Amino acid sequence: MLVTRLVIYHKRCFKCSHCKGTLVMSNYSSMDGVLYCMPHFEQLFKETGNFSKNFPSKPNRDNS
Repeated sequence: MLVTRLVIYHKRCFKCSHCKGTLVMSNYSSMDGVLYCMPHFEQLFKETGNFSKNFPSKPNRDNS
């Protein structure tokens, strides 16, 4: 089990909320309790301009 800031995660449950990849203690970040791998945490900042916990939704392209 991994313990992070008073939250205990089973090793298999310690995953990025965006890509579902398994995290390690040395390469993850969290925002408001939501876990991210570092690449997706950095991508979140680049896309939103801040560290809000939601990735912007992509526009739905309709071919009609």
